[in-house]
Amino acid sequence: MSIRLALKIGLFLPSSTPFYRSVFTGMSAGFKQLGHVVSGGTELLTYPELLEFCKSFKPDVVFEMNRSKSQIPELPASVKHIAWIVDFMGRDINDFQESEIIYLFSYNGWSETYTNNSNSLVDWLPPGFNPRDYYDSNLKKLTDFSFVGHIPLPWNKSELERIVFSWPGGEITFEDFFKYYSQRWHPQVKDSFLFAAQIIKDISGGELTLPAGSLRYDVACRASRTVQRCRLVNMMKGVSKNIKLYGPPNWRAWPEYARYYQKFLTEPSEIRTVYQTTKINFHEGVGPHFRLFDCMAAGGLIFCANGPDRDAYGELNCLFEPQKHYISFGENNFAELTEFYLDNGKIRQEISHNASALVHEKHTWRHRAEKICQDFYKL
Repeated sequence: MSIRLALKIGLFLPSSTPFYRSVFTGMSAGFKQLGHVVSGGTELLTYPELLEFCKSFKPDVVFEMNRSKSQIPELPASVKHIAWIVDFMGRDINDFQESEIIYLFSYNGWSETYTNNSNSLVDWLPPGFNPRDYYDSNLKKLTDFSFVGHIPLPWNKSELERIVFSWPGGEITFEDFFKYYSQRWHPQVKDSFLFAAQIIKDISGGELTLPAGSLRYDVACRASRTVQRCRLVNMMKGVSKNIKLYGPPNWRAWPEYARYYQKFLTEPSEIRTVYQTTKINFHEGVGPHFRLFDCMAAGGLIFCANGPDRDAYGELNCLFEPQKHYISFGENNFAELTEFYLDNGKIRQEISHNASALVHEKHTWRHRAEKICQDFYKL
Protein backbone atom coordinates (compact mmCIF):
# COMPACT_ATOMS: atom_id res chain seq x y z
CA MET A 1 0.00 0.00 0.00
CA SER A 2 1.51 3.33 -1.09
CA ILE A 3 1.91 6.14 1.43
CA ARG A 4 -0.01 9.29 0.59
CA LEU A 5 1.81 12.43 1.63
CA ALA A 6 -0.05 15.36 3.13
CA LEU A 7 -1.00 17.92 0.49
CA LYS A 8 -0.76 21.68 0.62
CA ILE A 9 -4.02 22.94 -0.85
CA GLY A 10 -4.88 26.45 -1.97
CA LEU A 11 -8.67 26.77 -1.69
CA PHE A 12 -10.47 29.74 -3.25
CA LEU A 13 -14.21 30.39 -3.56
CA PRO A 14 -15.86 33.17 -5.61
CA SER A 15 -16.92 35.81 -3.07
CA SER A 16 -17.00 36.71 0.60
CA THR A 17 -20.64 36.04 1.40
CA PRO A 18 -22.03 34.14 4.42
CA PHE A 19 -22.76 31.18 2.15
CA TYR A 20 -19.25 30.93 0.71
CA ARG A 21 -17.65 31.54 4.10
CA SER A 22 -19.61 28.59 5.45
CA VAL A 23 -18.60 26.39 2.49
CA PHE A 24 -14.96 27.43 2.87
CA THR A 25 -14.99 26.56 6.58
CA GLY A 26 -16.55 23.17 5.88
CA MET A 27 -14.27 22.27 2.97
CA SER A 28 -11.17 23.37 4.87
CA ALA A 29 -12.20 21.26 7.84
CA GLY A 30 -12.72 18.25 5.57
CA PHE A 31 -9.21 18.48 4.14
CA LYS A 32 -7.64 19.14 7.53
CA GLN A 33 -9.34 16.09 9.05
CA LEU A 34 -7.39 14.04 6.50
CA GLY A 35 -4.11 15.65 7.56
CA HIS A 36 -3.76 18.13 4.70
CA VAL A 37 -2.78 21.78 4.99
CA VAL A 38 -5.18 24.41 3.64
CA SER A 39 -4.79 28.11 2.91
CA GLY A 40 -6.94 30.43 0.82
CA GLY A 41 -10.14 32.39 1.15
CA THR A 42 -13.49 33.43 -0.26
CA GLU A 43 -12.18 35.59 -3.10
CA LEU A 44 -10.56 34.54 -6.38
CA LEU A 45 -7.12 36.12 -6.46
CA THR A 46 -5.84 38.24 -9.31
CA TYR A 47 -3.10 36.58 -11.31
CA PRO A 48 -0.25 38.50 -9.60
CA GLU A 49 -1.80 37.69 -6.22
CA LEU A 50 -2.12 34.02 -7.18
CA LEU A 51 1.52 33.87 -8.25
CA GLU A 52 2.58 35.45 -4.97
CA PHE A 53 0.42 32.96 -3.08
CA CYS A 54 2.08 30.07 -4.92
CA LYS A 55 5.51 31.51 -4.22
CA SER A 56 4.92 31.91 -0.48
CA PHE A 57 2.62 28.96 0.35
CA LYS A 58 4.03 26.52 -2.26
CA PRO A 59 0.80 24.56 -2.76
CA ASP A 60 0.64 21.18 -4.43
CA VAL A 61 -2.76 22.07 -5.83
CA VAL A 62 -4.99 25.12 -6.23
CA PHE A 63 -8.72 24.38 -6.00
CA GLU A 64 -11.01 27.12 -7.32
CA MET A 65 -14.76 27.34 -7.74
CA ASN A 66 -16.03 28.75 -11.06
CA ARG A 67 -12.59 29.39 -12.54
CA SER A 68 -10.46 27.00 -14.57
CA LYS A 69 -6.83 27.03 -15.59
CA SER A 70 -7.72 28.35 -19.05
CA GLN A 71 -9.04 31.56 -17.44
CA ILE A 72 -5.75 32.45 -15.74
CA PRO A 73 -2.24 32.80 -17.17
CA GLU A 74 0.29 30.06 -16.59
CA LEU A 75 0.72 28.64 -13.09
CA PRO A 76 4.06 27.29 -11.84
CA ALA A 77 4.68 23.84 -13.31
CA SER A 78 4.70 22.24 -9.87
CA VAL A 79 1.13 23.39 -9.07
CA LYS A 80 -1.85 21.38 -10.24
CA HIS A 81 -5.22 23.06 -10.71
CA ILE A 82 -8.70 21.80 -9.85
CA ALA A 83 -11.80 23.65 -11.02
CA TRP A 84 -15.23 23.04 -9.51
CA ILE A 85 -17.81 24.49 -11.89
CA VAL A 86 -20.91 25.34 -9.89
CA ASP A 87 -22.11 28.39 -11.86
CA PHE A 88 -21.15 29.45 -15.39
CA MET A 89 -21.86 33.13 -14.56
CA GLY A 90 -22.92 33.90 -18.11
CA ARG A 91 -20.15 31.93 -19.78
CA ASP A 92 -20.27 28.84 -21.96
CA ILE A 93 -19.45 25.60 -20.18
CA ASN A 94 -16.72 24.95 -22.74
CA ASP A 95 -14.88 28.06 -21.60
CA PHE A 96 -13.69 25.98 -18.63
CA GLN A 97 -10.63 24.03 -19.77
CA GLU A 98 -7.02 23.00 -19.02
CA SER A 99 -7.29 22.30 -15.29
CA GLU A 100 -5.89 18.91 -14.37
CA ILE A 101 -9.25 18.09 -12.76
CA ILE A 102 -12.61 19.65 -13.66
CA TYR A 103 -15.61 18.87 -11.50
CA LEU A 104 -19.14 19.60 -12.70
CA PHE A 105 -21.75 20.49 -10.09
CA SER A 106 -24.68 19.35 -12.25
CA TYR A 107 -23.22 16.44 -14.16
CA ASN A 108 -26.31 15.12 -15.89
CA GLY A 109 -26.99 17.56 -18.71
CA TRP A 110 -23.83 19.61 -18.38
CA SER A 111 -21.58 16.69 -19.32
CA GLU A 112 -23.53 16.23 -22.55
CA THR A 113 -22.55 19.69 -23.78
CA TYR A 114 -19.04 19.79 -22.29
CA THR A 115 -16.14 19.03 -24.62
CA ASN A 116 -12.93 18.09 -22.82
CA ASN A 117 -10.33 19.82 -24.98
CA SER A 118 -7.41 19.48 -22.59
CA ASN A 119 -7.43 15.85 -21.43
CA SER A 120 -8.57 16.85 -17.96
CA LEU A 121 -10.03 14.41 -15.49
CA VAL A 122 -13.71 15.39 -15.65
CA ASP A 123 -16.18 14.13 -13.07
CA TRP A 124 -19.10 15.03 -10.83
CA LEU A 125 -18.58 16.60 -7.42
CA PRO A 126 -21.74 17.11 -5.36
CA PRO A 127 -21.63 19.36 -2.29
CA GLY A 128 -21.06 18.15 1.24
CA PHE A 129 -21.96 19.61 4.61
CA ASN A 130 -20.26 20.45 7.89
CA PRO A 131 -21.53 18.15 10.69
CA ARG A 132 -20.58 20.80 13.25
CA ASP A 133 -23.28 23.02 11.74
CA TYR A 134 -25.94 20.54 10.64
CA TYR A 135 -27.10 17.73 12.90
CA ASP A 136 -30.43 16.16 13.78
CA SER A 137 -32.50 17.68 16.59
CA ASN A 138 -36.17 16.99 17.21
CA LEU A 139 -37.60 20.52 17.45
CA LYS A 140 -41.27 21.43 17.45
CA LYS A 141 -42.63 21.99 13.95
CA LEU A 142 -43.90 25.56 13.54
CA THR A 143 -44.26 25.96 9.76
CA ASP A 144 -45.93 23.89 7.07
CA PHE A 145 -43.68 24.84 4.14
CA SER A 146 -40.27 26.54 3.94
CA PHE A 147 -37.99 27.31 1.04
CA VAL A 148 -34.44 28.59 1.54
CA GLY A 149 -33.09 30.07 -1.67
CA HIS A 150 -32.78 32.91 -4.12
CA ILE A 151 -35.31 34.22 -6.62
CA PRO A 152 -34.18 36.65 -9.34
CA LEU A 153 -35.68 40.11 -9.45
CA PRO A 154 -38.59 40.59 -11.86
CA TRP A 155 -37.43 41.71 -15.30
CA ASN A 156 -37.17 45.48 -15.74
CA LYS A 157 -38.14 47.41 -18.88
CA SER A 158 -34.67 47.58 -20.39
CA GLU A 159 -34.12 43.86 -19.85
CA LEU A 160 -37.39 43.00 -21.54
CA GLU A 161 -36.55 45.19 -24.55
CA ARG A 162 -33.23 43.44 -25.33
CA ILE A 163 -33.02 41.60 -28.64
CA VAL A 164 -32.32 37.92 -28.07
CA PHE A 165 -32.26 36.95 -31.75
CA SER A 166 -32.82 38.62 -35.09
CA TRP A 167 -33.08 37.30 -38.64
CA PRO A 168 -34.17 38.73 -41.99
CA GLY A 169 -37.80 37.98 -41.16
CA GLY A 170 -37.93 39.59 -37.73
CA GLU A 171 -36.55 39.72 -34.21
CA ILE A 172 -37.33 38.33 -30.77
CA THR A 173 -37.17 40.55 -27.72
CA PHE A 174 -36.43 39.10 -24.34
CA GLU A 175 -40.03 39.81 -23.32
CA ASP A 176 -41.33 37.66 -26.18
CA PHE A 177 -38.71 35.00 -25.56
CA PHE A 178 -39.58 34.72 -21.86
CA LYS A 179 -43.28 34.32 -22.64
CA TYR A 180 -42.47 31.39 -24.93
CA TYR A 181 -40.00 30.03 -22.39
CA SER A 182 -42.48 30.18 -19.49
CA GLN A 183 -45.20 28.48 -21.51
CA ARG A 184 -42.98 25.68 -22.77
CA TRP A 185 -40.77 24.99 -19.75
CA HIS A 186 -41.29 21.57 -18.15
CA PRO A 187 -39.55 19.61 -15.37
CA GLN A 188 -37.67 17.39 -17.82
CA VAL A 189 -35.54 20.27 -19.18
CA LYS A 190 -31.90 19.23 -18.72
CA ASP A 191 -30.01 22.18 -20.21
CA SER A 192 -31.67 25.57 -20.05
CA PHE A 193 -29.59 27.14 -22.83
CA LEU A 194 -30.23 24.25 -25.24
CA PHE A 195 -33.93 24.46 -24.38
CA ALA A 196 -33.87 28.20 -25.13
CA ALA A 197 -31.99 27.59 -28.39
CA GLN A 198 -34.65 25.11 -29.46
CA ILE A 199 -37.36 27.71 -28.83
CA ILE A 200 -35.50 30.21 -31.02
CA LYS A 201 -35.03 27.59 -33.73
CA ASP A 202 -38.72 26.68 -33.69
CA ILE A 203 -39.69 30.34 -34.08
CA SER A 204 -37.10 31.54 -36.56
CA GLY A 205 -35.29 28.53 -37.94
CA GLY A 206 -32.03 30.08 -36.75
CA GLU A 207 -29.30 28.97 -34.35
CA LEU A 208 -29.02 30.91 -31.10
CA THR A 209 -25.48 31.97 -30.19
CA LEU A 210 -24.86 34.44 -27.39
CA PRO A 211 -21.52 35.70 -26.10
CA ALA A 212 -20.67 35.54 -22.42
CA GLY A 213 -22.46 38.24 -20.48
CA SER A 214 -25.69 39.21 -18.80
CA LEU A 215 -28.00 38.29 -21.70
CA ARG A 216 -26.57 34.79 -21.98
CA TYR A 217 -26.82 34.42 -18.19
CA ASP A 218 -30.47 35.50 -18.23
CA VAL A 219 -31.32 33.12 -21.06
CA ALA A 220 -29.30 30.17 -19.75
CA CYS A 221 -29.87 30.47 -16.01
CA ARG A 222 -32.02 33.31 -14.69
CA ALA A 223 -35.03 32.43 -16.86
CA SER A 224 -35.05 28.85 -15.65
CA ARG A 225 -34.62 29.80 -12.00
CA THR A 226 -37.40 32.37 -12.22
CA VAL A 227 -39.86 29.93 -13.76
CA GLN A 228 -39.03 27.13 -11.35
CA ARG A 229 -39.19 29.25 -8.19
CA CYS A 230 -42.49 30.88 -9.19
CA ARG A 231 -44.07 27.54 -10.03
CA LEU A 232 -42.90 26.05 -6.74
CA VAL A 233 -44.23 28.83 -4.53
CA ASN A 234 -47.49 28.94 -6.46
CA MET A 235 -47.96 25.24 -5.70
CA MET A 236 -47.14 25.84 -2.04
CA LYS A 237 -49.71 28.65 -1.86
CA GLY A 238 -52.37 26.32 -3.25
CA VAL A 239 -52.11 24.04 -0.22
CA SER A 240 -51.18 26.21 2.77
CA LYS A 241 -50.72 29.82 3.81
CA ASN A 242 -48.31 28.81 6.58
CA ILE A 243 -45.33 29.39 4.29
CA LYS A 244 -41.94 30.95 4.98
CA LEU A 245 -39.46 32.05 2.32
CA TYR A 246 -35.82 32.81 3.11
CA GLY A 247 -32.99 34.23 1.06
CA PRO A 248 -31.90 37.59 -0.37
CA PRO A 249 -34.65 40.25 -0.23
CA ASN A 250 -35.50 39.89 -3.94
CA TRP A 251 -38.61 38.03 -2.72
CA ARG A 252 -40.02 41.39 -1.61
CA ALA A 253 -40.04 42.60 -5.23
CA TRP A 254 -42.65 39.96 -6.09
CA PRO A 255 -46.01 41.23 -4.74
CA GLU A 256 -47.54 37.75 -4.72
CA TYR A 257 -44.71 36.33 -2.59
CA ALA A 258 -43.60 39.28 -0.42
CA ARG A 259 -45.96 38.43 2.46
CA TYR A 260 -44.23 35.07 2.94
CA TYR A 261 -40.69 36.44 2.97
CA GLN A 262 -38.92 36.28 6.33
CA LYS A 263 -35.24 37.24 6.16
CA PHE A 264 -31.83 36.51 4.73
CA LEU A 265 -30.26 33.76 6.82
CA THR A 266 -26.56 34.35 7.44
CA GLU A 267 -25.63 31.73 10.03
CA PRO A 268 -25.77 27.93 9.63
CA SER A 269 -27.49 27.74 13.03
CA GLU A 270 -30.37 29.85 11.66
CA ILE A 271 -30.70 27.68 8.57
CA ARG A 272 -30.56 24.52 10.66
CA THR A 273 -33.38 25.78 12.87
CA VAL A 274 -35.56 26.56 9.84
CA TYR A 275 -35.09 23.05 8.46
CA GLN A 276 -35.81 21.49 11.85
CA THR A 277 -38.95 23.52 12.63
CA THR A 278 -40.59 23.06 9.20
CA LYS A 279 -42.81 20.13 8.35
CA ILE A 280 -41.86 20.14 4.65
CA ASN A 281 -38.81 21.84 3.13
CA PHE A 282 -38.41 22.14 -0.64
CA HIS A 283 -35.75 21.79 -3.29
CA GLU A 284 -36.15 22.22 -7.04
CA GLY A 285 -33.82 22.88 -9.93
CA VAL A 286 -30.54 21.00 -10.28
CA GLY A 287 -30.09 17.66 -8.53
CA PRO A 288 -28.00 17.25 -5.35
CA HIS A 289 -27.68 20.81 -4.02
CA PHE A 290 -26.12 22.43 -0.95
CA ARG A 291 -29.57 22.93 0.62
CA LEU A 292 -30.41 19.27 0.12
CA PHE A 293 -27.47 17.98 2.18
CA ASP A 294 -27.82 20.68 4.84
CA CYS A 295 -31.53 19.98 5.25
CA MET A 296 -31.10 16.21 5.40
CA ALA A 297 -28.20 16.49 7.83
CA ALA A 298 -30.32 18.69 10.12
CA GLY A 299 -33.09 16.12 10.18
CA GLY A 300 -35.47 18.11 8.01
CA LEU A 301 -37.87 16.43 5.61
CA ILE A 302 -37.26 17.62 2.07
CA PHE A 303 -39.46 17.41 -1.03
CA CYS A 304 -37.54 17.40 -4.34
CA ALA A 305 -39.15 18.29 -7.65
CA ASN A 306 -39.18 15.66 -10.37
CA GLY A 307 -36.44 16.18 -12.91
CA PRO A 308 -34.85 14.52 -15.92
CA ASP A 309 -33.14 11.15 -15.51
CA ARG A 310 -33.19 11.05 -11.71
CA ASP A 311 -31.51 7.62 -11.86
CA ALA A 312 -28.60 8.88 -14.01
CA TYR A 313 -25.08 9.48 -12.72
CA GLY A 314 -25.00 12.84 -10.97
CA GLU A 315 -28.66 12.77 -10.02
CA LEU A 316 -30.54 12.32 -6.75
CA ASN A 317 -31.15 8.61 -6.99
CA CYS A 318 -27.42 7.91 -7.29
CA LEU A 319 -27.23 8.89 -3.65
CA PHE A 320 -30.72 8.63 -2.19
CA GLU A 321 -33.84 6.52 -2.41
CA PRO A 322 -37.09 8.40 -3.06
CA GLN A 323 -39.74 7.99 -0.40
CA LYS A 324 -37.05 6.66 1.96
CA HIS A 325 -34.70 9.67 2.13
CA TYR A 326 -36.71 12.36 0.32
CA ILE A 327 -40.12 12.80 -1.31
CA SER A 328 -40.27 13.21 -5.07
CA PHE A 329 -43.10 15.42 -6.33
CA GLY A 330 -44.56 16.95 -9.47
CA GLU A 331 -47.35 19.39 -10.18
CA ASN A 332 -49.82 16.55 -10.72
CA ASN A 333 -49.38 15.07 -7.23
CA PHE A 334 -48.15 18.05 -5.18
CA ALA A 335 -51.39 18.70 -3.27
CA GLU A 336 -52.01 15.03 -2.51
CA LEU A 337 -48.47 14.37 -1.27
CA THR A 338 -48.09 17.52 0.81
CA GLU A 339 -51.45 17.07 2.50
CA PHE A 340 -50.54 13.47 3.39
CA TYR A 341 -47.16 14.32 4.89
CA LEU A 342 -48.43 17.42 6.70
CA ASP A 343 -50.84 15.11 8.53
CA ASN A 344 -48.37 12.30 9.30
CA GLY A 345 -45.62 13.44 11.64
CA LYS A 346 -44.39 9.94 12.45
CA ILE A 347 -43.75 9.15 8.78
CA ARG A 348 -42.05 12.52 8.27
CA GLN A 349 -39.75 11.80 11.19
CA GLU A 350 -38.85 8.33 9.93
CA ILE A 351 -37.86 9.63 6.49
CA SER A 352 -35.89 12.58 7.86
CA HIS A 353 -34.00 10.33 10.27
CA ASN A 354 -33.16 7.92 7.43
CA ALA A 355 -31.73 10.79 5.38
CA SER A 356 -29.81 12.34 8.26
CA ALA A 357 -28.14 9.05 9.16
CA LEU A 358 -27.11 8.44 5.53
CA VAL A 359 -25.60 11.86 4.84
CA HIS A 360 -23.65 11.87 8.10
CA GLU A 361 -22.26 8.47 7.14
CA LYS A 362 -21.34 9.27 3.52
CA HIS A 363 -21.69 12.92 2.52
CA THR A 364 -19.78 15.29 4.78
CA TRP A 365 -17.10 17.64 3.46
CA ARG A 366 -14.56 15.10 4.69
CA HIS A 367 -16.04 12.56 2.28
CA ARG A 368 -15.76 15.10 -0.56
CA ALA A 369 -12.15 15.84 0.44
CA GLU A 370 -11.37 12.12 0.26
CA LYS A 371 -12.63 11.96 -3.34
CA ILE A 372 -10.76 15.12 -4.37
CA CYS A 373 -7.48 13.82 -2.92
CA GLN A 374 -7.93 10.36 -4.41
CA ASP A 375 -8.45 11.97 -7.83
CA PHE A 376 -5.38 14.16 -7.30
CA TYR A 377 -3.22 11.12 -6.52
CA LYS A 378 -4.26 9.63 -9.89
CA LEU A 379 -2.63 12.50 -11.82
